[in-house]
Amino acid sequence: MKRHTWGLFRWLPALLFLCAWMATLCFAQQCGPLTQGAAVRWTGEGAGVSPAELCQAERWAEEDGSTSFPDLVLWQEQENQMLTDQTGERSTPVRLLTVFGQADLLWPGAFLRGGWPIRGDIQGIALDEAATAALWGSTDVLGETVEWNGNTYTVRGVFRGDDGLALIQTEESSTQAMDRAILQFQDGGGGTETTAWLSQNGFPVGQVTDLPLLGGVLNALAALPGLVLGVVILLRLGERLWRLRRTPLLFAQCLIPVLAAGGLTLWVLGFPWEIPDRLIPTRWSDFDFWTALAGELTEELWTAVSGAMGARDGLLWPAALGCLVWALAACALLAPAGRLRPETGTGLLLACLGAAGSVFVLTLLSVRLGGGAPGRTWWLLPPLWLAADYGLRRHDAWLTADITPPGPALTAGEEERL
Repeated sequence: MKRHTWGLFRWLPALLFLCAWMATLCFAQQCGPLTQGAAVRWTGEGAGVSPAELCQAERWAEEDGSTSFPDLVLWQEQENQMLTDQTGERSTPVRLLTVFGQADLLWPGAFLRGGWPIRGDIQGIALDEAATAALWGSTDVLGETVEWNGNTYTVRGVFRGDDGLALIQTEESSTQAMDRAILQFQDGGGGTETTAWLSQNGFPVGQVTDLPLLGGVLNALAALPGLVLGVVILLRLGERLWRLRRTPLLFAQCLIPVLAAGGLTLWVLGFPWEIPDRLIPTRWSDFDFWTALAGELTEELWTAVSGAMGARDGLLWPAALGCLVWALAACALLAPAGRLRPETGTGLLLACLGAAGSVFVLTLLSVRLGGGAPGRTWWLLPPLWLAADYGLRRHDAWLTADITPPGPALTAGEEERL
């Protein structure tokens, strides 16, 4: 009984590590659709950009033959807005998003029915399933009408969500400034390009959040536990070669397997890695660059979370925080998880199958929670760690083994005579 209990305790940290690592990936993937382009927020009474001003900028860009006009959506939020069905008997409070432009840039919702009202469709509305359940008790409500602020809207789509959310388009001639925007450039630009574009078109710059940079940071956090694990493997392989440097024959015997294992580890880790241009200094020892970058990132993070949290922020920032917390938890579990050390080839095979099976089950759970399938790092690195550790320990045992001469063992009397 004690032996089985000890085996369970050796497996438990490894399983918890995989759970924490997969949770980190799940949160990072949930943030993925929300970290495209740049988010802009204007503060102050009447601050922002109106649809009429944006349309004027589009006309000027067409006249100049410019092809760099970004995909863009302007939007603003209103809390506790009452929607009423066509009979006037049922009503429900919603958070109303009034937008102008491509609504899919703002809210990457998964639709149960229909889709977003397109630009210019000022009589359409999209509702989440909580709002439709409150008004009709069903999500099969395309074509139904609701009233708000004296206007009648036709339901164009129903998307997943339980927050009571509604979205409508406003007309192109509106001169009412909207205080938020999302911009996406064709070449994948972020905060720097957004600031330059706003200035060139005579718009107020506002507070710009570089969402691609945030997405890169979250992806790095998701990869961090695996990177630490891979670096440990590489260090142990390098240490083995260093120990054998004074024994040429043993060094030569070990060189090819170690290089093969190191190359396989780098491939599993996804090497070479892509680093955002913004994070590449002219000189790695340029402390002014790192100080300025840290200050800029801190300022952007504070700007994003210090203001009023919008509906989109309520999706992005809690998931980003979850990614950070689970990444730290996974790194903390690495040391106890490393105590799982199979002693036999059969034990190694069972451990590798257990790791792959655990990742498979966790992947199913992640998909149900809004994540996606993991890459090869999550599938291959745990078995690679187990195999590398097992191989190095077997090699240690071979190096330190007592070598007895061939032939039959001596009897006790023969040993005494010798």
